[in-house]
Amino acid sequence: MTASDVSSRSEGAGIFGVLAARWPAPMRYALAAGFLMVGVGALATIDLVLLPRYFAARTVAVPQLQPASLRPATVPLAPRDVVAKPEPQPKEQPPERPVPAPPSAPATPAFPHLLFAMRATKISPVADIILRRVASTLKQEARLHVVLGGHTDDLGSATFNEVLSLQRAQQCAKSLERYGVEPERIETHGFGATRPLDGARSFPARARNRRVEIDLR
Repeated sequence: MTASDVSSRSEGAGIFGVLAARWPAPMRYALAAGFLMVGVGALATIDLVLLPRYFAARTVAVPQLQPASLRPATVPLAPRDVVAKPEPQPKEQPPERPVPAPPSAPATPAFPHLLFAMRATKISPVADIILRRVASTLKQEARLHVVLGGHTDDLGSATFNEVLSLQRAQQCAKSLERYGVEPERIETHGFGATRPLDGARSFPARARNRRVEIDLR
């Protein structure tokens, strides 16, 4: 645009203004109202048409969430939330049968000592009864044998007492043989006065020492 065009327009506006000033007042009011209506229409067009299109073009589209994306995330169970399976109950074992103890060997019976008179080998009636019981036991218990140990008191020499003690044991062995005991199951020993039961030098002590001891094995 040149300076002459601006000048011509200014002049035209000035002429229009001079002419408008010469119009009557009603005409000027009508012209002003026309211009006002044109301005209001332009503003309405901008407000109702152009502004919505402008904001619609700048609006960012929000993606629609799919239903699958709205599902809650799966949270793994903590170890304490895991339900433990019940352990299988052990089967009831049948009661164990008691193992019978091996039969123990019967107790070996004990017999009293056979007492003798001073310097004698004769078996007394009481000693004979005991020897019968010994023979009966040996017949019932074939696994046993008998050991007869002869003893004397402290009177007399050692040699005499040793022979006397052996003779007492042998007399008892002969009685057992008469009652049915095999000779090979009888063993005899003479200890003299070397193993006294009572060491006192009295008549009762010496009477207890003159003996034959019976040992079943």
